[in-house]
Amino acid sequence: LSFSKEMQVAVLSEPQAETQLGELLLSSGRLGEAEPRLAKAVEKDSNCSQCQVMLGALRFRQYKFDQAKTHLSKVLVIDPQNYLAHQFYGALLHEEGRYKEAIQSYEQTLRINPNLEQPYFDLSLAYLGNGQNGEADSAFERFMKLKNSEPLYYRLHGYGLLRMGLGKRAAEDSLTHLKMVGWQDTGAPYSALAAYFGYRKDKMATEADKVLNEMADK
Repeated sequence: LSFSKEMQVAVLSEPQAETQLGELLLSSGRLGEAEPRLAKAVEKDSNCSQCQVMLGALRFRQYKFDQAKTHLSKVLVIDPQNYLAHQFYGALLHEEGRYKEAIQSYEQTLRINPNLEQPYFDLSLAYLGNGQNGEADSAFERFMKLKNSEPLYYRLHGYGLLRMGLGKRAAEDSLTHLKMVGWQDTGAPYSALAAYFGYRKDKMATEADKVLNEMADK
């Protein structure tokens, strides 16, 4: 029995196999099980860019940002075209409030792989953090087109803005979600609360009380 070269499956190295398994565990939220797999992969081959990226992603999910940065920085040197490394590095910079640098990482992600969706969402938040409102609106509009205007993403956008301390804009996005789905939606109370806290954050007491009163009437 013989196979053409095109039909043969490439044999994975041990680090690559461990990384693929670790990535599956990570994507399903099983961080504790993913950790030894990914750590072993990097230990076996520190120059395996995907191994380093996935361990960096794990450390990011564990809020171990310094360790995540170490792994991702290495990938940016050995494999500068690895779009995931740029994307996760941008997220790290965003967490540090370094929005201008985060924007550069997200834009580089899209230069390498323009078919991605998530970087547009991340870009819109980083642009707002950097005071670039027009660019933020354009990025979020493009993201929403890719997501067929799914209302959920207004709520998630609002959450992201609330974490950044951009209260009024967080409230506006949260109320947009609420308007689109109505009070009968299971996510409506969460959007209302996000809007309330957003307005309170920016000392807009009248608007905050209006949201709270409307919520109490439902």
